Amino acid sequence: MGAPQADPIGVVSVGADAMRSPIPESLWRPVCDRPLDREVYGHLGDWLFGQGRWAAAIVAYLRRFDPGGKSLMAYRRFSQTVPQDEADRELGIDFLRAGEAVTAIACGRRAVMLQPNQPKNWVLLGDAWRILGDECEGSELGDLAERDRQVVTAYLEALYRDPSLREAYMGLSFWGRKRDREDALQCGRKWLSPSLLREFAPEATWQERPIAAAIAAGTVTMKPLRPADPTYELAASRSPFGDAPYHTFETTPWPRPSEQAIAVPDARLWCDHYTHALFDRDGYLLRGDLDLGGTELIAASPHLPPADRLPGRSAVLAMAGCSMYCHWILNMLPRLGLLEQAGESIENLDWILVNGDELSFQHHSLEMLGIPKSKIVPVNPHWRHLRLETAIVPSRIERLRPWVVDFLRDRFWPHAQPCAEVRSKRLYISRRQADYRRLIDEDDLIVKLYQRGFQGVCLETFPLTQQIAMMAQAEVIVAPHGAGLTNIAFCRPGTIVLEICSPVYAPHYFWELAACAQVRHYHLIGRDLDEHPDPEAVKKERYVDPAAEGIWIDPDRVVAALDALGIT
Repeated sequence: MGAPQADPIGVVSVGADAMRSPIPESLWRPVCDRPLDREVYGHLGDWLFGQGRWAAAIVAYLRRFDPGGKSLMAYRRFSQTVPQDEADRELGIDFLRAGEAVTAIACGRRAVMLQPNQPKNWVLLGDAWRILGDECEGSELGDLAERDRQVVTAYLEALYRDPSLREAYMGLSFWGRKRDREDALQCGRKWLSPSLLREFAPEATWQERPIAAAIAAGTVTMKPLRPADPTYELAASRSPFGDAPYHTFETTPWPRPSEQAIAVPDARLWCDHYTHALFDRDGYLLRGDLDLGGTELIAASPHLPPADRLPGRSAVLAMAGCSMYCHWILNMLPRLGLLEQAGESIENLDWILVNGDELSFQHHSLEMLGIPKSKIVPVNPHWRHLRLETAIVPSRIERLRPWVVDFLRDRFWPHAQPCAEVRSKRLYISRRQADYRRLIDEDDLIVKLYQRGFQGVCLETFPLTQQIAMMAQAEVIVAPHGAGLTNIAFCRPGTIVLEICSPVYAPHYFWELAACAQVRHYHLIGRDLDEHPDPEAVKKERYVDPAAEGIWIDPDRVVAALDALGIT
């Protein structure tokens, strides 16, 4: 057997002396007649790694952990059943879990060399360099700036190929937390700051145009629909006890931008769960109320999958984030109303682009709106990149207006179907089937609410037609903050809604929806999970993202709130 061959990829050294020191050929030649001890195999792997000989380094590291060769044999057999880069990637993940970041880098380098267009290979490489950097912090192992460059560029390479890859965003966010980088921490929201591109990918370039400039250039035409409401102001949400409102529910003047619909010939569209980017026929990224998320990443990426072509006239309802029930109902579907105001009927459109059509609420709501299945194009995840002969794009609905609720009630109330299982007009909307933001000690609250005539429901277990009927007949609703409160849109004016929020996450948008629906909104703020008497009981309800943390509130406080509202 001959000496191991260097892999055809650039050499990257982390700066350790052991990776640069010369080792006699007799040690790095594959051993046939005598085994070496683990320490020697470790030095051998380090040296091969420093020479850029990734495959040979992997073999040496495997022998280091298992001189008998069983792990090497298992690795070779595994690589015969899956693509070689996948075998290297899975092996690298295992090494990373074992705390062997250098070895994981070797695996990641080889996986990237074998299949550079697999984004997960780049994620492994980014994870390995990031963890190596954390382990070496304060040591003399390599240059910090170089390690940071390796981390960020690996994650960028992953996102160039799959801009919706959650693991890459989270890796950048973790790195940003260690480096106190606010622009990287924003990646936790699945949005890539352009500052990261400018710093770590200076070769990245893109061109952009405001929509007004595109209209002047003739690549976009626009039809205005609704003027801006510069002085729109919501009345503060109320505390049931007459206290001052929690700071996120205080009276706030909110600007409401104007609304319009634009037509873009020969448009290019990228839309996934995190990003929405629209380009005109000259290749310019259109700037306005339509771009959302890390659009610069899309504009600069040289590795996106090719765009699929759609002939004819395509109405773009899909927007980033609108796969979820709340944003599907409140932010995506009402855009059809804007198209109708612009004179665009479903009959005159060839395609309707939406965020999906497989979930029950998705295809049922599209049916209720009278959109033929033959015209529906679900953009995420299979049709994210499209070249449209003509794109008809209404404004993004960010701040709600009363007309949005009017549109939803007009289109969905006629389809309401009463549910025999739910007869009470007092509802408690449970999140017990959700994966996060569940109400802690919920059973105790349900017992007390039952004594007040409330019925607990998990709305997602009912057809949309029955959800609409429940909300339309409800007089009082108690619920932790969650997607079920989207159905406030289907309540009758005057309905009482008591929303329970966590002190670390109390967003405003269901209060905003209630104001547009003429629903009486009250709020209760729960207690900090750190104060819970049983830390182990709430451990499973803690998350890195505060928006996902469980909600803890004393059931007696909810009952007292109902008493204060006269609901006995």
